[in-house]
Formats: sequence, structure tokens, C-alpha cells
Amino acid sequence: MNTVEEVEDMDTDVTEVKSYSDMCVGTDLTMRDIEDMEKLNTSYKKVQTLTCERKQLKSDVDLKDDQIIHFYTGLRSSKVFFALLTYLTTAWSPRTLSPPTAIQFYLVLMKLRLGLIKILPSGFIATISAIFHDLLNIMAQHFTSLIHWPSREEIKKNLPALFRSPPFNAVRCIIDSSEIFIDRPTSLSARVMTYSNYKSHNTIKFLVGISPTGSITFLSKSWGGRASDKTITNSSGLIDVLEEGDIVMADRGFSFPEYFAAKGVQLLIPEVSMSRHMSRMRIHVERAIGRIKNYCILRQTPVATVDKMLLVCSALSNLDSLHISDETPCDRQSTV
Repeated sequence: MNTVEEVEDMDTDVTEVKSYSDMCVGTDLTMRDIEDMEKLNTSYKKVQTLTCERKQLKSDVDLKDDQIIHFYTGLRSSKVFFALLTYLTTAWSPRTLSPPTAIQFYLVLMKLRLGLIKILPSGFIATISAIFHDLLNIMAQHFTSLIHWPSREEIKKNLPALFRSPPFNAVRCIIDSSEIFIDRPTSLSARVMTYSNYKSHNTIKFLVGISPTGSITFLSKSWGGRASDKTITNSSGLIDVLEEGDIVMADRGFSFPEYFAAKGVQLLIPEVSMSRHMSRMRIHVERAIGRIKNYCILRQTPVATVDKMLLVCSALSNLDSLHISDETPCDRQSTV
């Protein structure tokens, strides 16, 4: 009797299931009878335990509580949670209805945000693991629209006060690279390609671009930590979405203006005369990267799925309300 697999589809209340000993009468029992009886009693206890855990899982989570949703998933409200769920269910057909679809989505978001699932009953680990990878693939396919490259008109329409004076009113994006620690690869060649001299650790490196309002508008594929900013930028496709006359802000590490100049794009890096003003602007790209890294799953992501994880976490972080506005104190400390 494969109890763990069958319990998810059981509609019978376990209190109605009788143990083997209840069904037996006082006759002579062989050793085989006793063993079978013990196995059935053990199976009964497993069914009872898992059913209780299922009921507890359903009753303990209030998906309409904005504070719970924000803490465990990173989404700012239950309204956003259910809007995303509705959007995803047009393409996602859950492999099981136990736990309910909304709970499955909640647990997947919790895994992304916290790197673990605190309330998951032990009997559902394998099931939720499969659900997690199913839903991750769906989110990676459908969340690309949440990382939107805005037009010049869109940027100018929503330009914060900090960017309204020349030359900053022509800024199309602010770029920076970041790294995520990974376990030391077993392959020697992989160790070499992922070793970051800057971090003195094996890392995955990626390029992020944000709009003046603080939304993530560009995300490159991941690279080994050994790759330079120039290599990643040149291969990222960023130049393909920029237009002549655009300005890209970056720090001094991006010392290759010729890459941008070939398309008539200016690379703006800090100078003494404007370094303070630019630092107040550039702090927002650091905050954007910090919002991505708040998804703890990135601290334990296998290299094979890191691009999916980065895309999904970046898209979800764009739903956060912590973006630049005229009221945002520009000298506030970075959250990275």
C-alpha cells in the first residue's frame, strides 16, 4: 500500500478507516498475520497524520492578510497575489489539487522569498518540489513582460525630479553588475570560470539596468564570476535596445565608452564635478539589485536554473512599491 502517494487523492475521512486489529476477532494469528496487522496500523497512522497536516495547512494560512503575503512572498498585498495567480492559471495546470492551487502558489513564492517552506508537512515535500519546478518554468516564460524596456516617451512622462535637469533628463537606464555566491563546482574548468577575484569566491555574475524611476528594465544572462563587465555588457544585447542620443549611467568599472559610442549613446560615469549628484542617482540601481537579492532562493540556486531564478525574482521585485519618487529621500542608505 503506497500510502504517501495515495493520500493526496483520498476523500475519505481517516476517522472512518478502521485498523486491522479492529477488524480481527480472537482467533489464532500467525506471524505473517501479525506483521500484516502492524503494517496496516502504521499505514493508518501515516494517513491520519498527513490528513491532519493537510487540514492544518489549509486553516493556518490567511491568504487575504496583506502582512502575511508581504512577509512570506514579498508581494505587497493579497490583491497582487491573486492577480498573479489568475494570470498564471491561464497557462498552468496544477498536477494535483491538494493542497489547493492558491496554497501551492503561496508555497512556491515562499520558497523563492525565504529559501525554504516553514509550514510544509513532511509528506508533501516531493509533491511541492515537483510543483515548484513546474511553476518556475511557467513564471519564467510569462514574467518576461514584467521586465519592460520603456520607450523614451514613457521615461520622460514619469521622470523623477532628480533626473529633470540636463544631462540627466536624457538618461535611458542606469546599469551595474552584481554577483551571487555559488558552491564550489566539482569540475576544474567550472571552478576557473566562476571564480571571482573581486569576491574571492565562486560566483555567478549578471548585468542589471534600471529606469530613472527604479524599475528593472534590463537583465542579462548569467555568467561565471570570472567574466569582466565589458564581456558581459558586450554580449548582453543592451546596445540593441538603446537608441542614438540615449545616455547610460554607470560606475567607473564600465570604462569602455566606445561600445556605446558606436551607436551614438553616451556613457556617463562619475566625475568630480557631479559625482555627488550621480551617487544619489546610482544608489537606486544598488537598491534594485538589493530587492532581487532579497529572494533568498538565489543563495542556493543550482547553476542550471540560475537564469530562470534571476528572471522570476527580478520580475517579482518590480512589483514592489519601493521605487524612486519625488518624495524619496535620495540620501537614504542603500539596502544592499
